[in-house]
Amino acid sequence: MASLLRKKVANRHISSLAAGHADHGGLLSSSSPPQSPHLIHHHHQLGFTTGDMDSRDCSEATLSDQEELASLADEVDDDSFATLGTLSFSEDEDGRNSSNNTTYPIQKESSRSPEPVPFDGQYNGTERVSFEVTSADKIKDGRSAFVMYTVLISKNSGIDKMPTMIEKRYSDFDRLNNRLRKKFPYKMEDISFPKKLLTGNFTSETIARRSRAFEQYLTHLYSISDVRYSEDFANFFYLKELKVAYNLMFECKYSEAIPILEKCLPVQEKVHSDMYPDILLTLCAIAASYHQLERPYMAQRYAETALGCIHNTNREMDEAILVALLQLSIRVCWTLGKDKRDLESRLQALRQQGVIVENARPLMDVVKSRIRKKYQK
Repeated sequence: MASLLRKKVANRHISSLAAGHADHGGLLSSSSPPQSPHLIHHHHQLGFTTGDMDSRDCSEATLSDQEELASLADEVDDDSFATLGTLSFSEDEDGRNSSNNTTYPIQKESSRSPEPVPFDGQYNGTERVSFEVTSADKIKDGRSAFVMYTVLISKNSGIDKMPTMIEKRYSDFDRLNNRLRKKFPYKMEDISFPKKLLTGNFTSETIARRSRAFEQYLTHLYSISDVRYSEDFANFFYLKELKVAYNLMFECKYSEAIPILEKCLPVQEKVHSDMYPDILLTLCAIAASYHQLERPYMAQRYAETALGCIHNTNREMDEAILVALLQLSIRVCWTLGKDKRDLESRLQALRQQGVIVENARPLMDVVKSRIRKKYQK
């Protein structure tokens, strides 16, 4: 287990975030899946650009329905969860992401080893997590050097199905600390933070002492609700990477966006619990992206997980998200030959409640609309 926790992932390359085009999706029929008009949405924020309707297709399908269905003929269920990797998006001193060397590959479904959904589904807001620095490695960067700390985020009790790790350097912790002290001066006044030394920053004793201090520091921050749900706390753990993935989605680079979203998801769940609204948006973004790539099996798995997340919460539901999610779920179940009667019943119940379900926007369209609304400044 120790060797697993110390395993490093390669530096990542995030493609240029130039302005892109939006998605196309399908409107629903329970008997046959009709084609839908192509919808384009643009915005200046997060690299989203403005523009008029565009008839060009924005597709990068890597696996057809027929090929995927054939690959699922001998499907074997696998309840085990595999570690998807370590988030390592450290910022340089100017606040820019410094991991930009390689691309994220996206794998095709395997009939013998189905890809797991990196989502536990058991973090209801009261579940506590622990932070443990499992390794601290000195890394040379030209003439300078720094220590990279690998932080394991796990359940306080029980079996953790999805071991989750992030990699951060001292400057990342220091930047978080400075921002939180400016925003929450009274809440942060009793929280200690290891100071940088003039000399001896790379000795074993200093690194070990800082590792324990960082564990206590994150645990203390996590216990303060205002801090835990702040944008700065989210930025430290996953939000910068999530925005990178969203930009890729707006460029229709879904195969590049999905691996980043899948790495952010378990971190997001542990930090903010299943009931946090942004969790549902991430699940829907992944489901819609797989659907754009014509991978109905994975789209169905994520859509099912998202519907379960909705069922387990008592918050007021975004009707547009729910309708689009149900319609996508019915569509992919139709494609896969799976029972869709329960989904159709839920959609019918919404119709009887006065919710408009005919001519509803596809899930990708709704997801991108919510992303623009949330991150528009």
